[in-house]
Amino acid sequence: RESSLKHQIRTLQVAPDQRMFASGSVEGRVALEYFDQQENLESRFAFKCHRTRDGSQEIIHPVNSIAFHPGHSTFATGGSDGGVSVWDGFAKKRLWRLDPF
Repeated sequence: RESSLKHQIRTLQVAPDQRMFASGSVEGRVALEYFDQQENLESRFAFKCHRTRDGSQEIIHPVNSIAFHPGHSTFATGGSDGGVSVWDGFAKKRLWRLDPF
């Protein structure tokens, strides 16, 4: 099947429950998709992340890494901006961000 992401996928990680997977792309987006076709149609989504601003210009950084927490419904992404973000996939919210250093 076709990915929710339209550009090159750079990283892919399967969730610990093996119901879903997350993929990250060179366009600074992450997609959460499900292996079950019906659940995927109902629940999949993609979102922008790892973007910075330089004045009025938005700079897009590729997503290099994704890691799921083994006991929670959270996952972390690492981008070429040097930052790390922790996300709640079910609430569709960023929980925390480690700024680039």
